[in-house]
Amino acid sequence: MDIGVKSGQKRKPIRVRARTKKVSKHQPEGAVNTLQLDHSSSGSDRTVVVSDTQSEVSVDDREVDMEVPSTPTGPLSEIWGPAAVTPDDRFSVEDYSYQRTGISPWIHRVQFAFFRKYPQPSDRLSNIGEFLRVISAVYEDLSSRMNEFETIKRRLEALEASQAKPSFYQVVGAPLFSVGAPGPCISTPAPVRGKGSSGGKQRTDRPPKSSLPVTGPPLPEPSVPLVSKSCGVSVPQQPVPSAPAKERSKVSLQPRPESPTVIVHPLGDSLTSSQALKRLLEEHIRPQQLGLRVLACLPAAENGVLVRVHTAEMATFLEQHINGHPELNGLCRARAPRRPNPRILVYDVPALPGTREEQEANFLGKLRLSNSFPEGGVSVLFRRRGRGALQHWVLTLDPVVSHCISTTNRLHWGLGSLKYRVFSDPIQCYRCLKFGHTQTRCRAPEVLCSRCPGSHSYKSCPETQSKCRNCCDYNKQNRSGPRLQVNHTAISRQCPIFLRACDEFKSRLSPVL
Repeated sequence: MDIGVKSGQKRKPIRVRARTKKVSKHQPEGAVNTLQLDHSSSGSDRTVVVSDTQSEVSVDDREVDMEVPSTPTGPLSEIWGPAAVTPDDRFSVEDYSYQRTGISPWIHRVQFAFFRKYPQPSDRLSNIGEFLRVISAVYEDLSSRMNEFETIKRRLEALEASQAKPSFYQVVGAPLFSVGAPGPCISTPAPVRGKGSSGGKQRTDRPPKSSLPVTGPPLPEPSVPLVSKSCGVSVPQQPVPSAPAKERSKVSLQPRPESPTVIVHPLGDSLTSSQALKRLLEEHIRPQQLGLRVLACLPAAENGVLVRVHTAEMATFLEQHINGHPELNGLCRARAPRRPNPRILVYDVPALPGTREEQEANFLGKLRLSNSFPEGGVSVLFRRRGRGALQHWVLTLDPVVSHCISTTNRLHWGLGSLKYRVFSDPIQCYRCLKFGHTQTRCRAPEVLCSRCPGSHSYKSCPETQSKCRNCCDYNKQNRSGPRLQVNHTAISRQCPIFLRACDEFKSRLSPVL
């Protein structure tokens, strides 16, 4: 017992130990609670609370990368694209415009950045690939966008073309009367009430007797047509025998790919036939030495020669070689075939006075004046017989004129108008029944029949069943392919060979713009 302390008196502690706050079980051991820090302004009252348990903290020897990653950039077309030249850009002024320099302001901007990055000419030359890659990337991106726009445009045009026009029945409405159908003018008579019938309110809690289902045995169908109560006697419909329609060929032929062609015409009167021109070309041109693959050499109009080669590059090289050959200069001239202009068929042109040339001149003059056509934009191709004294004229139009009238089907002609349609029928020879030439330039030795494969005129044909010679020739040449039906004439508009020739003619038309 210590000295100075009385017995029975509790000893007071000399120093009271401060209580510490219990650490939460959810708080990890060794963590510092920042809420216990004193944020007073006095420096003497600051108290720092440290962890109860001392633990060794290991520092990773590896260096931590504290660099912020770069933001991913977009495509070059957005950063360095033509839209990068904003109105406040130094290259958006008139001095750097395309009209003055002939170079896009965007090219000036990219060139300035490239020269600034590589000030030395040697560095520019060694890194010219970087400059070209930027331009190529932007060009490819813009090209892909343009292709997407073209695809969307074609899909929209196909969607508009697929919209079916309203039928005559939808525009005019239902017919007022049809044989065998109840007429709308006769109404259903009201039932006559009997003597004991009351005129009170009708009961609506049960359906009428006429609407109750019949549970008895089914009655046989009457052989005599029933009489409708609402319209009296109805006329029974008799089945109308349909006329036997001509069966259309199920095989659809695709247009043949057009081979690159060169047309050679003689100059002067030294060459009087296509054979003479062909011999002249064979004497001075060696296709094997020039690296050309000639597919065919056929006679053409006006003592010319038509040469078909394998590729378009070969056709261009052959044309330049013939026109630049010293031995052929002045004797012949080579050129690419001209594309035909669009054609229309004008119906019911009245008879005009004068000769044929005067009739065409008066008709075209009146047509140009009425429709404001340019001079030389329309010409007459040939005529066809119409009803009575009327005729159907086939005209060839300039592509721009054809585009201007594509939204209508009539042409102004004085105080009236003439109906027309697009004429895409190919030229067919009525001597040999082939396509691509007329009978005035046909080389067939005799007239062939259009009703059968015989070698006689159709006027003296003994056959009763039509048989197309063009489809027969196709079946002979393509024994392993699809078979064409031949039960039609060679001039039928349903002939598969004729339809293929129409598609090929449309693909050769001159572009509109």
